[in-house]
Order: sequence, then structure tokens, then C-alpha cells
Amino acid sequence: MAVATSISPLGLAALRAISLRIASAKTVELPHIVASQVHSLKDCGDILSQSWSPQSGDAGAEVSLVVHRLLTQIASLLQGRQPEERWAAAVLIKAVVEAGGFEMLSRGKHWVSGLVGNLRRPDPSSSRALYAITLTRIFMLTWAFPSLVREMTTPALPQFIKTCLSNISSTSTTDKERRTVLECLLKLIPHHPTVFRSYIKEIQVVCDAFGGPNESGQHPPLDFPVTTSTRDAAARLGSIMHSCAAKQGSTSTWESSLSTIIVRCHEAADVVLAGVDEVSGSRESKKTNFQNNSSGQSTEYRVRSIYQATSQLNRLMHSLAGFIITDSGNVVTIAVPTIQGLLSRLLTVVVSQSRQLPKFNAGSSGEDRDACLECLPRIHVAALETACAFLQRFERAFDSLGPILIQQIGWLFSAEAVYADIRTACYSALKVILSGLGLSMSKELVDSLGGIIKHCCTDVLSKEQQAEKATLANSLTGGSKHSNGTSELSASQPAPGTSLHGLQVAASEMLEVILVSVPRLLLPDTIRSQIDRTAVLSGQTDLLVASVMNPSKRKDGKPAPSLLPFLARKYYSTSIVEALLRPRAPVLQSGSLQSDEESWPRAVEQTRMNTDTFEPPSLSNMVADTTLGKEPGPSELVQSSGTAASYESIPRDVKEVSDVQAGVKRSVDLMSESEVEPNNDSKRARETGAGDLDIAEQVPLIAAIEAMTDMRNGLQSLSGTESSRIDKEARPSSQQQPHTAEESDDDDFVVPDIDMDEDE
Repeated sequence: MAVATSISPLGLAALRAISLRIASAKTVELPHIVASQVHSLKDCGDILSQSWSPQSGDAGAEVSLVVHRLLTQIASLLQGRQPEERWAAAVLIKAVVEAGGFEMLSRGKHWVSGLVGNLRRPDPSSSRALYAITLTRIFMLTWAFPSLVREMTTPALPQFIKTCLSNISSTSTTDKERRTVLECLLKLIPHHPTVFRSYIKEIQVVCDAFGGPNESGQHPPLDFPVTTSTRDAAARLGSIMHSCAAKQGSTSTWESSLSTIIVRCHEAADVVLAGVDEVSGSRESKKTNFQNNSSGQSTEYRVRSIYQATSQLNRLMHSLAGFIITDSGNVVTIAVPTIQGLLSRLLTVVVSQSRQLPKFNAGSSGEDRDACLECLPRIHVAALETACAFLQRFERAFDSLGPILIQQIGWLFSAEAVYADIRTACYSALKVILSGLGLSMSKELVDSLGGIIKHCCTDVLSKEQQAEKATLANSLTGGSKHSNGTSELSASQPAPGTSLHGLQVAASEMLEVILVSVPRLLLPDTIRSQIDRTAVLSGQTDLLVASVMNPSKRKDGKPAPSLLPFLARKYYSTSIVEALLRPRAPVLQSGSLQSDEESWPRAVEQTRMNTDTFEPPSLSNMVADTTLGKEPGPSELVQSSGTAASYESIPRDVKEVSDVQAGVKRSVDLMSESEVEPNNDSKRARETGAGDLDIAEQVPLIAAIEAMTDMRNGLQSLSGTESSRIDKEARPSSQQQPHTAEESDDDDFVVPDIDMDEDE
């Protein structure tokens, strides 16, 4: 424990102010005041992380008194009678231990016991979730100090686990608290396997209850709904229970648990697909046994068994996805063929539009068939989610499965596209597949996705945008009508009141991946036009940017229109649009920052000094030859220019230089006037067109003008005879056309007007 040697006046003042505000605040105001002071506590880490002794001088005694007063207030709030006091104590404890480190953790043993005791109180659910988060954070911070783990974490964990498991099974607990507790246990189990080993059965029961029905098919005694996020957290928690096994047994436990889940998935599928004549006959014997056992049962029993097996299969598939997506902690072996076989079996059973598939056995009743067909979409959604988890985990290692999954998803989508959950799962799965497989896709594979992409474009638009699009189409084409009077475009629209936010997000993400990953030449022009139209109508930034950054290429070689005007018009203030419209490097500034009035004369003078030595190579050689009385020949002129220009192009160059120098003179004259009145920014901006440029951007412009001024001076050194000689040598033919001198704005410099018709 190090003794502090320096004191931060700002940190001490902040601690004193925080302590004063907490002491003077009312109970109902504590949550608001404490929440606003958390950031100030984080800035006091240099004081809280050191040990202060009253014997270390006047300054050390003062700091020790302030810190002791704050810790005393926290302890008093932790034992308060009102929920607001205990909530404020939990927030302060979390901020103090994060800022103070070992010094504050070593004093936090009574804080841990107080927080565990508050978990048993009938406080609001959000407060209990905050207690669990604070305790988990304290336990995680002690991992770097074995002594604190031994003295504080290990003794407090058993009571913490019991209280948490008891709270999440209560009906008064909210879904957020359940998910928070499951996430906390998920963080702690890998680091404290021996402590959690005694609670494996209790945790497994909770995971099974939140994941769905148990093995017997009876629904668990839960009087509250379980959301998808809580179910996923329970699946991931159950997948890491193997880490609590004995030493060197976690790997074998994980592999055996995964194999057991796959076998149980097949058993549940045997019940659901008992009346289906599947293509593969690997499971026919067990399905026959189930049919023989249930042949004497009533129809209600068989239908109830199908629904229970469907729920069981969904829970097992989510558990399988949790095993795949969660880190195991050890090197494990995954039986990929068994997982692929399970997914293929579930995704192959598809109801065709002609009602010819799947084929049912002759002994299955109509009720069994209807129950099976009703449960198939839910099974397909679970299978697609598991496939997404599998591909996300292994990324590019199993790209060979991509074409097979795309083909199966195409069959599934064509049969069950009316279900929003099916479309959402298909879009999510295709997004993962195309992100890794897109660049290596074939033309046939891309063409097979045409129908899915069209549905995806429709799902991206909201109900209002779809209604506007349908109204516009009806006004233009008259809108074909059905027998019931509804238009054809609105036949597939969702019913009012349905929430399709997840569907829209999945559809937009899939379109973005298509624009980025799929080769542009493989996308048909009609599909690409529909995607661009959807991006404009929806107004989504990601879609517009993806379309602009990946322009389409037509087969005829003509450039396709860009969506950059739409993007710039709607999102002109975003940094992405700014980078697309003005792709320039930032200006590197050195020295102190100055105002425009102070930096302008200095920038002009520095630019003049840097450009005094500028001299174009070709003009300098020509001037030097004229000064020495030597007439350069045509070959020498070509060599002096430093380029491979032909002899006949010399007059054209002279004429272009003459046009440039006239504009240079006007710019220099305007710049001279602006230097006389440096504060007249509006006049200089209006005359030079640099009103939108700052000082750092005007310096390169001035340098260019000064350089071109030197070029004009070099041209002025050429005599009229030299210009005539150049003109004669440039036109060796006997037919000489008379020259008409054209005066520029400079009265002292005349450039001959050369007719370029013959050269052109």
C-alpha cells in the first residue's frame, strides 16, 4: 500500500464538493445528484487510488479527512431505509472502486456484504439489477489481486448466487433484471468454476425454464413471459456450464453435451415429422417406433405431442446456437457433418406452392398434417438462426456450405415468404453468407436471388412509403384491380398495426451487403435499379452510401447515374457526405494559432519568399538563349521544354501561355488591391472567388498566382522578333497568313494571334 506524495487541488476540491452535495441533498433528489457526480468521481482517481495518513502533514490530513467523510456517507446510504438511498450508494460504490482500484477495493468488504443484503430487499427491480451489476463489477476488479479474491470474492459468491437464482424465479422480477442476472452469472462462471460447481443443477433448471419446455414436454411453472434476449442469455449460460466440471474434464463435457443436444434435436424432429415421408432414411427406424407407440393414442394426444416437440426442438436449436457462438475456454472438437445434417434435414422439409411437398405417409391423419405444417415455419426460423450462428463463428472456414444454404433458403423463401419471421431469418442468413461468399459467387447463384432481393426491397420501405409508392404506381398505370377491388400492389402489404422494425433492419442490411460484396457485373440492371430506387425512397444513409461507393457497371459500358445528388441533398451536414464531396487531406498547421488579420500578411510574405526562386524550365532556357544572342532552333526548343511534344505544337503552347498570362495579370491586380485593404474580406472573396477558403487554403492559391506572375515576366522578356521567328519556324509552308496582334490587358505585352486551323 503506497503512501501518497502529491495532492491534486482540483481532485480534492471535487471530492469536497461531492461530499457537500450528498450531505445537503434530500432523499428524493439523491438519484439525480449522484448520477451527475459520477464523472467527477472518476476524475479523482489520483486521490482515491492512494493511501492518505493523518500523520503525513497538514495536506495529507486534510485529504484523509475528505476521503473518510465520503466513504462514511456511502456506508450510511448503503444502510439507508429508502430505496433512493440504497440506489445512490450502489452507484457511488461502483464509481469509487473503478476510480480507486486496489485501495478502494481493499476497503470494500463491508460494501459487498451490504449489497448482497440489499438484493434480498423488496426494492424496485431496476435497483436489484444495479446491485447485481455493482457486485459483479467488484468481483471482476478483484481478479487482478489474488488476495482480494481469496478474502472477499470467494466468501461472498455463494450467497450472491443463491439470492440471484431466487430473485429471477419470482413473478415480481422484470425481464431486464432476469437478463442482467444471467449476464452477470455468465461473466463469473469461467473464473470461479469451483464455487459454481455446487449450483450446476439449479442453474441448469433455470436455463431450461427460460429456454422452453423441459424434456417431459410439460411447460415450466412460470407465470411471466420470456423475451428473446433472455432466452438467448439462458442458452449461452447453459453452454458454459461445462467449465464447472472437474479438472481436465471440461473439454469432454462440452463435446458430449453438444452431441447430446444434436441427438435430442433429431428425436424431437422425429415427433414433428412423424407423418412426413422424408428423403433421407437414416431416421426412419426411430420414426417408425414412435408411430407404432402413438398409433393407439387419440388425435388430440398426437397433435399435442407435435406442438410440444416443436417447442422442445426450438429450445434445443437455441441451445445449439449458444454452444456454437459462446467461447468454450478450451480447445474442443465440433462435429460439423452432424450439425450440417441436422440443418439440412430441417430445411429440406418445405411446403411447395402446389401442395405436393412434403409427402405424408398414408397412415397420418389430416389433423397431424395440419399441425406439422403449422409448426414448420417456427422450426425453419430456429434452423436459420442456428445456421447464422454457425457461419458467424467460423466465418470463411466454411464458405463451401454457402451455395448449399443459398439453394435451401431459396426453396424455403419461395414457399413461406408470407411469414415475416421467415423473411427476417432469411435476410439475416443471406447477409452472413453473402458477406463471405459474395465475391466468388457465380452468375446462376446471383440470378437465383432475384426474387428474394425484390421482396427485400419491398420490406425495406415502411408502410407509409409503400402506400405512397403504390399510389404513385396506380396514378401512372391505373393499377390493376382484383375482384375484391384492391390493387395488386397492395395485396402483399402488411396489415395495419404490425411491427416490422426487425424485418426492415434485416432487409436493409442484406441490401447493403449485396451492394458491397456481390460483383457489380453479376447484378442485372433491373435489380440494381430497384435497389437504388429503394435506397432513394427509404432515405437510409447506409444504403445510399453503399450505392454511391459501389457504382453499377452497365454492359454497354455507359456510366450509370449516381445517387450522390440524393445523398448530398438529404444528408449534406454529415461527415460521410463531406468526405465524398470534398476528399482532401487536412491542412497541417504549425506554430501558434492566430487570427485572420494577423496571419494573412505573414502568409503572403512567406509565400512570396518561397516562390521567388520559381522559374519554369522551358522559359528559362529560352530567355537564357535570347540573352546570349543565340537563336535556339526547333530541336533545342523541344529539348528545353522537357517534354516529348512535337515541333508543330509549339505555337499552340505559346497561344495557351498567352491566354493564361492575361488571366494571371487580372488575378495579380486583384490580389494587389486586396493587400492594400486586408480587412475587406468580403471584397477579396467576391473578386478572387476564394470566399469559402480559409487562410491556410488561400496560401497555395497565392503561391500559384506568384508562380504564374514569374512566368508572365519570362514571357515578356521575349522580343517581338523572337515571336515572329517562332511563328515562321512553326509554319514552314510558303503560304504565310498575316498576323493580327491582339492586345491583352497588359499594354506592354503583345502576343501574336496564331491561326491553329491547319494544325488542328
